[in-house]
Amino acid sequence: MKDEKRKHHRFKINQMCEIYMGREIYIPVKGVDLSEGGVSFRTEESLAISSIVNFQIAIYIGDKSRTIDCEGVVRRVNLHGDSYSGAIEFTGLSAENKKVIREYVKGK
Repeated sequence: MKDEKRKHHRFKINQMCEIYMGREIYIPVKGVDLSEGGVSFRTEESLAISSIVNFQIAIYIGDKSRTIDCEGVVRRVNLHGDSYSGAIEFTGLSAENKKVIREYVKGK
């Protein structure tokens, strides 16, 4: 059995968003898992590992919604049939946005 090396607990999300790759390049992705450290996703397009990306995630805590501006680095991309799965590590979250994600994760 493989040892779990994750630093943060992950929680399922089901959210469409667009990853901004610069120069007006937007790639639609579906968020799958969210943690304090990053997000996993599915997409129809490949992303280059180590790419810096920007995107937004809507977080719902109770009856309140917050939009989190995210910056991250693509750490993993795998081909699955005709789509890709991957992971983005957060790199540019503000302290306030980290707190919002932490509250969201604890509430799940």
